[in-house]
Amino acid sequence: MKNYKIIILFIVIYLTFTSCKKNEDIVTEIQPEKGAVKIGRKLDNPYSVTNMKKAFNNLMQSEKYKGSKFKAEMIETTHYYMRFLPADSSQVSALLFNNDIETFAYPLDYEVTIEGGGVYYADPEDAPSEPTWQYTVVPVNYTTPNMTNEVLEACYMPELPDKGSEEYNQFLIDLEVESYKLTGNEALLNKEYFQFSKSTNVANFNGTLTVRNTTTTTTNVYDGIAGVKVRARNFTKIANAWTTASGFYRVDKSFITNVYVDLVFENNRGFKIWGNGGFYVPATYMFGQHMNTLSRNFETNSIAWLWATTNNATYDYFDKCTQLGILQPPSNMVFWNFRMNGEWGGSAPMARHIRLDINSLADFAYFYFRNMISGFWYTRFALMMPDIFILLDNSVNDSRVVYETVYHELAHASHYRQVGSTFWRNYITHIVTNFGYGNGNEPLAGYAGVGEIWGNYFGSTLGRNNFGGSRWGDPFEDWYNPGYFMDLDDINGFTEQLLFNALNSNIHTINDLRNELIRLYPTRTAAINAQFNSYFP
Repeated sequence: MKNYKIIILFIVIYLTFTSCKKNEDIVTEIQPEKGAVKIGRKLDNPYSVTNMKKAFNNLMQSEKYKGSKFKAEMIETTHYYMRFLPADSSQVSALLFNNDIETFAYPLDYEVTIEGGGVYYADPEDAPSEPTWQYTVVPVNYTTPNMTNEVLEACYMPELPDKGSEEYNQFLIDLEVESYKLTGNEALLNKEYFQFSKSTNVANFNGTLTVRNTTTTTTNVYDGIAGVKVRARNFTKIANAWTTASGFYRVDKSFITNVYVDLVFENNRGFKIWGNGGFYVPATYMFGQHMNTLSRNFETNSIAWLWATTNNATYDYFDKCTQLGILQPPSNMVFWNFRMNGEWGGSAPMARHIRLDINSLADFAYFYFRNMISGFWYTRFALMMPDIFILLDNSVNDSRVVYETVYHELAHASHYRQVGSTFWRNYITHIVTNFGYGNGNEPLAGYAGVGEIWGNYFGSTLGRNNFGGSRWGDPFEDWYNPGYFMDLDDINGFTEQLLFNALNSNIHTINDLRNELIRLYPTRTAAINAQFNSYFP
């Protein structure tokens, strides 16, 4: 089964852009490559309206609150604990790109244990052929997506600190504590909380997350994991934070309990990263239960190293685009990020954005390899459809390799945003039809030639500027010779923005590209022609 999966994954990559392939106490994570969430016994949710009402009644009978002003009517439904079952790719997207809710692949009112380290992702070998239930908590007035769903429980979620008096805030904390006790969950309460007497002492969970950068000769250099989501949870109480550029985070709610903490590779700049097998939700690294603070350094032998490095390279690319006047990639991009033995590279089919249907990656793979692909994998391809693949050999742990691969593929994504879906479909069609780039004489070859000149040029420019040394790649690569743009920059002083301006949707051939440069910059015609003739005599 494992080899079968690798064959199919390689087919999909090969059929798209194969030729893009390029030759506090802080704990250091060295987790194994694989781990899984195991669900234990069902627990009694302390945040259910039923249990909160019981806790309220208990408090009202206590010496502390007997005869107090608090009324039973305050315990009302504020949220619903629900689950959704997406049926097709559009419904998967409705959950994947819904910024109003947090979805989980497992129920929130069960014991959770993590086996094999702190990694969680859905292994497609063990998963059913269709999407599974996704669990979440929504506000009471939430408009549910149009898909199969089920309300599991009505909840009352006290928010701290409240704008009310200190007395009221303290009552909410005591209410929450009482509900944990009466539901048999007292062991989950954060014992450090009881050292404090006031609700204002309840802190928001925080920490710093970093990843090793291997491109420097200095040892123990870690970069902040920038712009990713950190999620803290206990039962149906969920809080989020986005990390800063330095990797610091502080979640947006206070907890009186230990919490489950996840690092979710969803970025506040509008992209998500899938892991080796997680097709419906971003790659997620689960830390298990912690209290108050959590900081981690991710080493190269953690599965999260590749996810974090890809994230940081993408975050950096967005900054580079702003600095150089290049269009940033479109929002809501999805990366599929994984390792394979003996292979490394990337591709940018932009499949979700151009909304491939019959001409989808799944259909391409099925057409050419229909006897090899099971219905299980066909369903998976039809549902996931990433925009960018980043593939790394298991033996490669070089930050520069990851950054330059990401730069190259995101250069394609910026080009896509400039030229649109029709251009990109022709680009993909040429590569699929020819199982690569062909010889340059095919009807649609010019789409690929223009795209690869830009991708190789801009990706190698960013790599050289960021890390020093020379450009990667061959200026005479294949038949499209990306050295044309490289030399216009290095020898003739054309900036990245000047060259990018020539990449409009009407530029379908390399000759079109030369003519557009002359139209835009007539005073530099001699240099444009001289470089063109040296690469395309």
